[in-house]
Amino acid sequence: MTTSGVIHAAAGILAFTCFALAGPLLTRPILTATSTTRVRGLAFLPPAGYAIFWATGILDNQLGDSFGSRSATGLGERLVAVTFIIWLSTAALGIRRAMRQG
Repeated sequence: MTTSGVIHAAAGILAFTCFALAGPLLTRPILTATSTTRVRGLAFLPPAGYAIFWATGILDNQLGDSFGSRSATGLGERLVAVTFIIWLSTAALGIRRAMRQG
């Protein structure tokens, strides 16, 4: 692995970890500011996406080259990105609703 590859991997793991922690921590104040139940239901998404990321990484490591030139970790990273985008969009809508309620 190249130096830039190591930096990329470390930065990705750090970013995914921060998002996984931010989901539940930031959802709580949004819930107190608004009665949006949709936000409450999606608070689990960032940690679930993080678990998917690590599961695909472990699966990829255990199965070796079973995926050929492709990697299961890449699929996990994309699923994590989707879960974070869904959570972030829902949280933004919750904040917007709270600001409108005053």
